[in-house]
Amino acid sequence: MAVIGQQAFVLAPTSDKYLSLANEEYVRKLDLTGFGNNWQKIRIALNCSFANTGGGALSISSLFVGLCSGTALPYGSQQCVHAVGYLWGDPQGSQSATYAAGGGNPYYSGGMTIYGIRKVGAGYTSASIGSTTYAFVATGGTLERRGWLCADIQQTATQAIINGKTEAVASAASDVFYEHSQYCTNQGGNPDVLETAAAQLTQTLTPGAGWNNNALDSVNIFWRSSTYDLRIYSISVCFTP
Repeated sequence: MAVIGQQAFVLAPTSDKYLSLANEEYVRKLDLTGFGNNWQKIRIALNCSFANTGGGALSISSLFVGLCSGTALPYGSQQCVHAVGYLWGDPQGSQSATYAAGGGNPYYSGGMTIYGIRKVGAGYTSASIGSTTYAFVATGGTLERRGWLCADIQQTATQAIINGKTEAVASAASDVFYEHSQYCTNQGGNPDVLETAAAQLTQTLTPGAGWNNNALDSVNIFWRSSTYDLRIYSISVCFTP
């Protein structure tokens, strides 16, 4: 069951509420009145952190950030109506993100496959596996921190162009508080997170004509780990009609 918690920070705000997910899913319907499925690009950005393992790898199966059709049967369902987004990890097996000390402010980077994905029912279509130097901020350390990541989803009649971004390793020891998160979320293209270009990878899915018949109309975040929670301090959505 998802939990609402509160955490203290050195930087503003000094106390921040969060939504905690552990082997759980968050789904929220978007208001696309007048557009339906006729939009160019949607960015879903998270101001978030991951539980501190205390030095071990962050063992997970997948973190999915994207869009789904409706709220009843999202990405994590074996009867998923339609979901498209960016996946850190593996939809069929467990992988581990590597722990890095970060000068006393730990983060996780490397060790997982990352790719764009489309899921219908229990089956999925994915782009070729790629790699980039992503960074997931860990809780704990000498400075409690919030990190940043996003998924950009563009669509045409036959394709989905999916881009996943996180902050770069160079900025992972610093706190991305709310104003910073909103600032980089609203930058077009590849944003700077704390004055450092985000780590990113773009992949294109071409599942065939009519792939988007079930409209993508809901934010969908899925975190599979039941041991280490994902803490979400804010969710931002940027829409290009």
